[in-house]
Amino acid sequence: HLGHNSYYTKEEEDFLKNNYKLYTNKELSNILERTVPSITSKLRSMGLVKYDNNHKDDNWLKENYSILGTNKCAEELGITKYQVFHRAKRLGLKVDNKTYGKSKYRYVQWDNKSKKWKVIINNINGKKKQFGLYDDEDEAGIVAMEKAIEYGKVIS
Repeated sequence: HLGHNSYYTKEEEDFLKNNYKLYTNKELSNILERTVPSITSKLRSMGLVKYDNNHKDDNWLKENYSILGTNKCAEELGITKYQVFHRAKRLGLKVDNKTYGKSKYRYVQWDNKSKKWKVIINNINGKKKQFGLYDDEDEAGIVAMEKAIEYGKVIS
């Protein structure tokens, strides 16, 4: 590991210069044993910007921003929430509250806390029951369908 004090060493600065586009800020924070805000601030002060109005990123944002929202897009693109929010604003994008956090599958929802898809079915013996957290939405959809059938719930 490259250091603990609040000042960045020359080695850390060189590492950031050479690697900031290869890793997300979260990954850089783990490698350098620094907080994500510290990494973000340091990159900004060094003039190292990950987001360069890349058309590929613009297209990705257009397809995903309304569904995933600012936080998830920032995580996926490896840039700050601030950068995502302002880029989306410039592109005229808005989060659709009807679809944000919702899945294409019944009984499947996005869980912001765990950053995973969860399967939840209401009114099983008068209670809400959760059937796990999944990285993959389609996997959660399969579980949801199986559980809905098992508990006699509507699956369409």
